[in-house]
Amino acid sequence: MEVNRMNILVVDDNRMDRMLIENVLKKHGYRIITANDGEEALNAYNKDSFDLIIIDWMMPPAGGLNICKEIRKIEAETGGFCYVIMVTGKNLVEDEVRAFEAGVNDFISKPFDQAILVARVKAGMKIVNDRKTLTQATCE
Repeated sequence: MEVNRMNILVVDDNRMDRMLIENVLKKHGYRIITANDGEEALNAYNKDSFDLIIIDWMMPPAGGLNICKEIRKIEAETGGFCYVIMVTGKNLVEDEVRAFEAGVNDFISKPFDQAILVARVKAGMKIVNDRKTLTQATCE
């Protein structure tokens, strides 16, 4: 799948963090939709198709972990898949474990280097592409 045809949802209640991620990824040809909170994120997720979601952990009213769990429930019902990267100021081992247990695929602690963000998004997109290819081959 071409990079510019891949959709990414960026969810963060901090406008500056959201804009930074959006601008970095747009430079690499990704189509970005943003959401300010979990409610907006779920509405966008239910309305559109996303290959990858980058979500902040600490957001009112429902944090990123709860949103990830909701997305995974929807996927279990629909058979869909979206790669989820948690971006957070939390950096304890226990925090990472909780994130992975909630269904997160990758974890980036703030502050982060833009090159790391891009590399992790590319790795996530490769997994999404491989999964789509495998699904198509299985259906044929």
